[in-house]
Amino acid sequence: MSTPSNSSPQSAEQLPSCDGEQGFYTTPELSQRLDLIQHLVDNSGLIPLMRGEVGAGKSTAIYQLHAQASDSWLLCRIDANPMLHPDQLMVRLARFFGLPNADDNIRDRLIRCFESIRDEGRLAVIIIDDAEQLPPASLIALLRLHEQHLGKVPIVALVLFALPTIDRILATPQLQVMNLRQFHILDMPLLSREHVAGYLELLLKQEGLADQLSLAEPKIDTLFCMSGGLPGKLTPLVLQSINESVPIGQVQKNRYSFGVTVALVGAVLVVALLLLFQDKINRIFSADVANQPLLSLPDQRPLPQKETPLEAISIKHDLAEVTPVEVISTEVTPTEVTPTEVTPTEVTPTEVTPTEVTPTEVTPTEVTPTE
Repeated sequence: MSTPSNSSPQSAEQLPSCDGEQGFYTTPELSQRLDLIQHLVDNSGLIPLMRGEVGAGKSTAIYQLHAQASDSWLLCRIDANPMLHPDQLMVRLARFFGLPNADDNIRDRLIRCFESIRDEGRLAVIIIDDAEQLPPASLIALLRLHEQHLGKVPIVALVLFALPTIDRILATPQLQVMNLRQFHILDMPLLSREHVAGYLELLLKQEGLADQLSLAEPKIDTLFCMSGGLPGKLTPLVLQSINESVPIGQVQKNRYSFGVTVALVGAVLVVALLLLFQDKINRIFSADVANQPLLSLPDQRPLPQKETPLEAISIKHDLAEVTPVEVISTEVTPTEVTPTEVTPTEVTPTEVTPTEVTPTEVTPTEVTPTE
């Protein structure tokens, strides 16, 4: 039976490391909890349950756990979702461990597979991310697998990472009948103010800005308060602060200097190739021009002239021999015009005799009133 290799899980919520070896930013508190998980898996039958808020770095802790895991671990990570019912969960586990998923009794085949892995001196470790999304029946199916032992040791180990809301699932009646004492609950540690300062320093080094930029202490305090110590919230705040603090030209220089260099090198290579093969390129274009058919020019032969009758020729000859007539211009002598004098006539005014107007007397009439 072939077993899958201990490949790395899918990346999510990743932070850089202080030493840059594993690619994560590690705090002493988180390292202590990861060491405890490894001790519980190797030396006890307990199930580590790591609880943390959104952005607390649970997925990052899974990667760090994988990086420092024992060589005897055969890790299988499953991202939970509400639709992952027990049958689908068993099929996914069987596919990972190389078992045919068409078998009706997949659970029994998984148990025998885990026992075989134990006999080889190895341990199958199932890591569930977002375990609070598992249906209660699927979580119970995992716990039933964990109860199987080979001698005094369990044949499979479980490690759960979940939001604090998983407490409500563990309080359901279906799970209360299970042995909940097998859970060892741990809480994801938050970043302290000193951790935030250390992470900022590391990020500036990775961006190549450690010599040009240093965030002031009040800015670090602001980032710590705004993030609440959650790495998932701190990362975008830090990148935003760097973009606001660094001049635009410096940011573009750091981000695009490599691309500009590649573009310049490519342009130089293209020019060099053109110069190197210039003769061949010229011959190719010259051959193309020579092979092209010549354009046919229109026929430029003189058009045939119509025969001119003899009479017309003689008329033209006669007209050509006509002697031009000399035109003698005559001078016109202008005549003098003698102006005539106009004698004004005297107008004798006439006297108008006024006529006398005799006024007429108007006799008033008496008006007799009527009774």
